[in-house]
Amino acid sequence: MIYYACMPLVANVPDPRHDWTETTCPECGAACWKNQQDEPVLAAALGPAYTVRFVCTDCALRLSGEYYGPEREPDPPPFYAIGNDGRSITCHVCGLTSWNPNDVAQKYCGCCHVFHDQREMLARLERLEAEG
Repeated sequence: MIYYACMPLVANVPDPRHDWTETTCPECGAACWKNQQDEPVLAAALGPAYTVRFVCTDCALRLSGEYYGPEREPDPPPFYAIGNDGRSITCHVCGLTSWNPNDVAQKYCGCCHVFHDQREMLARLERLEAEG
């Protein structure tokens, strides 16, 4: 799993801290500041399951899927919600709540007769086709 660590952009922070060195974002090439001590600290904190990748703040937001800039609109809300305890699923289309463990595991609505993962995939494909 990749962990995107943010490097402040030189354009946003013209006066760096004393322990920062100037570098470039490996993704977009923008001038950034990096604290060399961050890499071993993050690697130790996250453990071997994560690969730490240092990129500029803009790229970190875009790559993590949290960026809603002019070129990308936010994703619509999901068609379902899993209960806080993980034991129920509520369909936002019809309002049905199911406590069936299979429905929860497969994200299935027995009223709509649809798997929500498929519904969301189709909605995303429709948006991509519309954006052309």
